[in-house]
Amino acid sequence: MKSEIVILLLIISMVALSSELRIIPKPQYETLKPLTFVAEKKLYIVIGKGCDKNIGDILAEDLANFAMQKEEIASNFLKKVQKPVIFGIPSLDEDIAAFVKEKGIEVPSLPREGYLLEVEKDFVVVLGNDRDGVFWGMQTLRQMLKGGKGKLEIPGARIVDYPKLRWRGITDDVSRGPIPTLEYMKNIIRTLSAFKLNMYTPYIELHAFNFKSHPDMSAPGEGLSPEEMKELVAYGRKYHVDVFPSLQSFGHSDKLLRKPQYRHLAEIEDSPWSLSPALEETYSLFKDLYDELAQIFPSPFFNINCDETYDLGQGKSKKIAEEIGPANLYLKHITRLYEMLKAKGKRVMFWGDIALHYEEIIPKLPPDIIVLNWDYGGAPSFEWRLKPFYDAGLEQFVCPGVSCWSHIFPNFENATVNINNFVRDGVKYKASGMLNTTWDDDGENLFGYNWYGIVFGAEAAWRGGNINRKEFDSRFDSAFFGSSTRIVEAINLLSQTNNYMAPGMSPDAFFWEDPLKSLEREDTIDKAREIKTRAEKALKILEEDGRKVQKNKTVIPYLIFAGNRLSFLADKLLGMSEVVSLYNSARENPAEGKEKLDKAKEIVQNLIDRLYQLRENYKTLWLSENLPFFLNNNIEKYNGLIRYLESKRELILKAKDALGKNKEIPPFS
Repeated sequence: MKSEIVILLLIISMVALSSELRIIPKPQYETLKPLTFVAEKKLYIVIGKGCDKNIGDILAEDLANFAMQKEEIASNFLKKVQKPVIFGIPSLDEDIAAFVKEKGIEVPSLPREGYLLEVEKDFVVVLGNDRDGVFWGMQTLRQMLKGGKGKLEIPGARIVDYPKLRWRGITDDVSRGPIPTLEYMKNIIRTLSAFKLNMYTPYIELHAFNFKSHPDMSAPGEGLSPEEMKELVAYGRKYHVDVFPSLQSFGHSDKLLRKPQYRHLAEIEDSPWSLSPALEETYSLFKDLYDELAQIFPSPFFNINCDETYDLGQGKSKKIAEEIGPANLYLKHITRLYEMLKAKGKRVMFWGDIALHYEEIIPKLPPDIIVLNWDYGGAPSFEWRLKPFYDAGLEQFVCPGVSCWSHIFPNFENATVNINNFVRDGVKYKASGMLNTTWDDDGENLFGYNWYGIVFGAEAAWRGGNINRKEFDSRFDSAFFGSSTRIVEAINLLSQTNNYMAPGMSPDAFFWEDPLKSLEREDTIDKAREIKTRAEKALKILEEDGRKVQKNKTVIPYLIFAGNRLSFLADKLLGMSEVVSLYNSARENPAEGKEKLDKAKEIVQNLIDRLYQLRENYKTLWLSENLPFFLNNNIEKYNGLIRYLESKRELILKAKDALGKNKEIPPFS
């Protein structure tokens, strides 16, 4: 009986402990201990030889939340320190190696980027075989810090951890609307690093970079600057994030090719999209651009893109395509760009969609080129995409997406399945990395919406897929927001609204659509009610818990804005449906018309007032992330909808005037 009680108490103890470690990415192996490391007022930090010296500065930011200070101690004074927190590579630091031996710490064999994190009552050690491993262990430790004013607590644990994929990062679209400020890109870098992502690549179409060799390609403020990118590269290095270029080098060049001085480079000048591979000047241009970017970005990686070449071989290169075939024309272009960059010591990447379309060229691709294999659907399997490149012996990255583009709020219901299954299958087919994607197709997207999908991708890439979303959600608030809130529930409610958007159009397009046209679809009212229910539940959670978050507080206004925008969409549809009914009733029964028209006007005016507020909130959020460029394009969408609603208000006022003069009220249109 006593033994059963002991076992039960142990189980209860372990359940209690398990709630303490809410870490993302979830470590590969963790053992919890019924003890706590406690420090008061000051934390003594030992940073061993070969480790990042900025570890202490990063931790100091967290310690400030607990009114704690740090004191850094050299490893040769380790024996004089009580309750040290040690970061070290034992093979490079004999003092740390001696401490490990004295304490009997069992250090396992660790792969690249792996680490051991051990928390005892009197010390904490974070050990690795390389700088990366120790740095990632520090990022895990940051998520374990608890306590209050002047007191720090770390739950007892032994964690052995390492990534399943060597490269883990995101592609950030900086070309089709939002151009992030340098400070916001630094914020992105810091947050990626906090969740052990180690790659960041800005997606650059040819008009979106201030090239010194071709200054007429973009105007100041309409593209990334070389000086800022150099600074971002250096900043990324401090956080173990490799910043490398992604320059569109074939299709998606329409904005540049519409400029009169570049139109002659288009494959089809009347409908510019791709640069023509039939023109030698195309390659002279890329030589200049590659020379410049290679100096700015020292990374070994360089993405030439070359996806979605819809006009391949249909214009100036048509004769060549007829002679060698469009597949070989594409291969010829890829190979020529590859050779330019290979000479500069770069590992060339390209999107794999066209090669999959022309599978006969896959064995002919340069053997050390990296395929960026992309797909954004929530499919149960992606093996059909991966196997052709695997069979050819080519290195590949899996490239899922957060489903944010052209959405009022990202469709994480789709994105999590896409990310999880693609990464899982990528591990099976020996993919070396993951680049999660955040596109801005219609130019409206705010990056602050995307973090749940990005962090889910970080977990999938670190662990190799097979992520239980419900279990992931149980850790998300603590890991990302630093507190046990219900924000993740609000995120999921906002995401679920994507199930109730109009068919055949993007959610953004549905938002801007003439509501009278929307109401012609039979199920619009039912969908509006579903959207409203979820948006209002999310907003209530955000109101109650939004002030409780400890980290990444700036994300909360984005979630609130998304909830308000979704609520407005629902009320626009429900409200205009009621307005039409009230207006038609006034026409049919003029004796009761004034009261009904007043009610209709009140509904429309309320929508107008809310839309003005949404417009100002959007502007504020945009400028907190981005340069002013392109903002007016989106503000004009708000202005257009405001003008539409104002025209309906004027129609109602004219109807009231007609009613007062005993004239016939015109139809509502």
